[in-house]
Order: sequence, then structure tokens, then C-alpha cells
Amino acid sequence: MDDFAAYLTSEAETSNSIIHEFITSYNKVDEVHVFFEGSEDFSFYLPEIRRVFSGRKIVPYNCAGKWNVVEAKSELEGKYDVNAFFFVDRDFDDLLGRQPIRDQTLYITDVYSIENTVSDHVAAEILCSDFLALSGPETAALLSGVQAIQSKLTPRLIALMAWVIASKDQDKSPNLNNVNNLKGIISVSSEGHLILSRKGFTEFKRKVDSGKGVPDFSRVVHWYRIVRTSPPEVIGNRAIVTAAI
Repeated sequence: MDDFAAYLTSEAETSNSIIHEFITSYNKVDEVHVFFEGSEDFSFYLPEIRRVFSGRKIVPYNCAGKWNVVEAKSELEGKYDVNAFFFVDRDFDDLLGRQPIRDQTLYITDVYSIENTVSDHVAAEILCSDFLALSGPETAALLSGVQAIQSKLTPRLIALMAWVIASKDQDKSPNLNNVNNLKGIISVSSEGHLILSRKGFTEFKRKVDSGKGVPDFSRVVHWYRIVRTSPPEVIGNRAIVTAAI
């Protein structure tokens, strides 16, 4: 029964269901339809979209994945007289040579993911000063501690990134929608010490397994070497921040 419920949930999140939702609800008058990878993207994009299209009805869609967004764009554009915009993360698809083409209606983040825009050093400073009301020395001390933790986390997370890229490269189709954080794999104690869990990584692999197996170790090593020398904007720090929460 649980498997059937999971099946129904996955079917409800396919691009076909999103297209059907659009077709049955859209109105050509003063509507702006926006398509996202997931519901968590709404909070990043919708405030600015509402500002730009002030006074118009905004209709958001959760496409449950990057390629569902791209497919929805392909199916809808040119067939309906409506304003529609599509938003996806850059992810590792430049490395894999399969990035969709950015145009006037398809926005691709300049960095790994939209979360990177609120997880860099500048955003952290704003958080400390504007929201936490910390003093200059307090902010400097906190940011120094975060950077120290990140410097320890990065090599370990690069290994995990390499495993994910190798899985995609070999068409293992890891279902990353089944995980939303890395707490079970890497966490940080209150003293700033790293806590690593081999059991957590095993559980991670179980959750993302699509039934196609795991990547060859040689391909993981291959991608580890590439990712390790890639610029920060390619790697992104979304995973680093998520693991530390």
C-alpha cells in the first residue's frame, strides 16, 4: 500500500500532470505562469516576480524536478497565448554537457543553485547585522567560525558530489528528491567538530537508488578530480550550508 501511495505521489509530480494543471486553469487575461523545480523555490523567486508584475495574477507550479520544468516549457510555449516563465538551477549539467539553452523565458542560475544566492559570505554578513543585530566583532567571530567549518567540510562533500555526478554520468538516475539534507552523513557539533557517518552514506544511497545500481568507483574518482579543481561557482555551497544546519 505504501508503494502504491508513493507511485500516486510521483505520478502527480510528473510534467504531464503539471501541463494538465496548466491547461485546466489558465486564463489569458492578466496572468503570469511561473514554473519551478520545487516548492522551496517559491520563496526565492515569487517576491521579485510579484514586484515586477505588480497587479497581475501570479500562478506558480511545482514541477518536481529540473527536467520537468524544461519539458513543460517545450510542451507549452508557442501553443498558448499566455505569459509563462521557467526557472531552473544550473546544477552540475555544465560538467555533464547537457545544460538546457537559456533564453528569454528560461532562467538558469549563474551558480550551482538559487540557494547559493543566500548562502555566501555577503548574505551571512547581512544576516548577522540586519537580522541578528550582532556587533562588528561578533559578526567577524561568527563568520570566521563558519569559514573554518566549511574548509573542513568541503573535501568530504566534494567526494559526495563526485559520487552523485558519476551516478548521473552513468545513467543510474539517482533520485535526489528523496533526500533534503545531509544531516545523516555529515554534521557539525556545537564545538565545531565534524561528525561523519558511514552508515548515513549507506542510507543516503538507499534513498536515492532508482534501481539502476551505483556508479563505478573509477568514475567517482574521475569526477572527484574534476570537481576538486572546479571553480566555487560550479561546485556551489548549498550542500555545505545544508549539512551544517
